[in-house]
This record gives sequence, C-alpha cells and structure tokens, in this order.
Amino acid sequence: PAFSSTGFPILPGFALRAPKWKSGLLASRSITNTTIKGLIASSFGLQSLHRPRVPRSVAGRYRLAYLHKNRATSTGGPQRKSRTDLVQKPRKKRPGFTVRAAIERDGKILFLRARDTSGSGPNGSWHFLPGGHVDHGESLETALKREILEETGLEVESLRPAFLREFIAGRHRRLSPEMPSDLHVIALIYHCQAKQGSLEKFEHGIDGVEVTEALEWISPDQFDSLDLRPPHLKAALQALETGFEGGIQYWPEED
Repeated sequence: PAFSSTGFPILPGFALRAPKWKSGLLASRSITNTTIKGLIASSFGLQSLHRPRVPRSVAGRYRLAYLHKNRATSTGGPQRKSRTDLVQKPRKKRPGFTVRAAIERDGKILFLRARDTSGSGPNGSWHFLPGGHVDHGESLETALKREILEETGLEVESLRPAFLREFIAGRHRRLSPEMPSDLHVIALIYHCQAKQGSLEKFEHGIDGVEVTEALEWISPDQFDSLDLRPPHLKAALQALETGFEGGIQYWPEED
C-alpha cells in the first residue's frame, strides 16, 4: 500500500487524519491503533499482527514448540514438529567389545576348561581364554587386567595386542547351551606374561559360565587333541616361539 507523509498507509476507502499525540499515547481522531493494525494485516492476507498468546497452562519446555506451531499456522507457512510430536527411534542392538588374554608361563598358555554337550574334546570338554567385556569409560588394558584378576587370580604384564576376532553366534551351529543365540562380539586378544610370584586361583561361576570347571595350563603340543575356541588359536598360539612377530592378526567371522 501507499504511505502518507506521516508514515501511515493510505488504504482504499479510508481517510486517515494526522495522528494526535496525547500523554505519550498515539490516538487517531477517526480510527484507533487496533483498527489500523487490522487493516494492514488484512491487506497482506494476514489474520492478525499480534503474536499468538500462549495459554498459562502451557509451561516450560512446551512454550517454544507451541509458539512455532501456531505461528506457522497463522502465516500459512510449513508447520514444524514440536518435541512432543517427534517419534523416538527404537534403540538397536550393537556388538559388544571384549578383551581376552593368552597368558604365558614357562611355555604354556592358561585356559579355562568347560564341559557340556557342545564340547568335542576329551569327555565333552572345550577350552577358551579368560577375559570379558570392556566397561564404558574403561581402557582396554585396564579392562583386561581386571577381568584376568577376577577370573584367574593372576596379575599380568608385558601386554601386547595380538589378534582381533569377530564372533556372531547366529552363524554357528555348534554352540554351548549357555551362549545366547544372538550374541555378537568383537574380541581383542592379548599375549601377556603372568607376573612372577602371581598364583592362579579358580572360582566357579566367576566368569558367568556355569559349565566352566577349572583353569588349566596347556602346552602348544597338546592343542591338536583339544577343542579350543576359537579354533584359530591352535595355529596362532603354536607360533609362540616366534614371539608373535608382525602386527595384529584379524580373524573374520566364519560360518
């Protein structure tokens, strides 16, 4: 619209007189301020120049969402979703991360021995390395030392990451009855030494596996007659004499 010399819009069909100032308030001799605002709003296709009032019952964190929603509606623009309108995504299950240790002493490796219907070793036995899950905010070496002390009573030193292994239980047919069928873990296996004077101590059930029955030091020449898990350990640990030369070996998941 066109504007007069006083700065007010000239609307068709209306004759506006010069405003009169009185006591600091603007008052027109012919129409009021509210009427002018209504005419300006209608000329631009708006319902009102006033901001939407928020009911007193709408409190705190809902105030901003309420204003955005109603402002978009009054101007004909796109409506924004308020926080209460957003749909939360379901939390997906993610792989766990574990650390395990091939603890060496006098040329032998310490294993946990278990026995159940899945075992193919002597009398249904099978062997696995001690270790467990890394807690949030815990370093890998701190987690490994904690788990080894809990499960074996040993203190370890000269820690060196040697193998990285992925395990997805759903891809395997031969599983321990105690193992969850949806288990998915990434395991970093360390080679380390038992501290001088540190003695092993087995406590049943401390590792969370009821079928575990003992700790056992095993020499590499016995590996072929045992059910070692994972099976990659047989060839990998027989290379102890070379001192695990090279970088970390990766063992991909195999059906």
